[in-house]
Amino acid sequence: IINKPIGMKTHPNQPDETDTMFNHLAAYLNGRPYVVHRLDKETSGVLLFAKNPFVLPILGRLLEEKQIYRRYQSVIHGQLTKDQTIHQKIGRDRHDRRKRVVDPKNGQIAITHVTVEKINERTTTVSCVLDTGRTHQIRVHLAHLGHPIVGDPLYQNKPAKRLMLHATQMHLIHPFTKEKMNDVVKIDASLF
Repeated sequence: IINKPIGMKTHPNQPDETDTMFNHLAAYLNGRPYVVHRLDKETSGVLLFAKNPFVLPILGRLLEEKQIYRRYQSVIHGQLTKDQTIHQKIGRDRHDRRKRVVDPKNGQIAITHVTVEKINERTTTVSCVLDTGRTHQIRVHLAHLGHPIVGDPLYQNKPAKRLMLHATQMHLIHPFTKEKMNDVVKIDASLF
């Protein structure tokens, strides 16, 4: 479990890309890591890799069976006044390959639990817990509610220092030792 900084990809998409968490972790381990789940380039925080190919399918199954708990913190535009569960299918945006949209007909099931933490004059700090892990899920769901994430370059157009989305917590049971693992990665409070 590592802490990914903002602006860095989880893994390379081209053979010549080297400034990714995958490459840095490979150098640290002196071997190949295996990606269990991904974070967007603009998202910071807790990221899970497997150290060998044998544990990868086990961790993948734990993720699919919702036995790996993930919590994110975000600052959104506007005042969201109550907690809610967003249960909206997500699919590809047919006009922009980079984007996803709420697509009730052709999308994949996506569930995000949103808890209000702090309401400010123009923004709200929320925490989000995922039941599913669709691409851009939190970003799409919050934008669909009319409360896009501050600094989101795809789903809103107001400038900000960064995408205000941080993976803060991950809980899981170690598949071999059965040890409870609870990693919390704090973010600079001035950013939130």
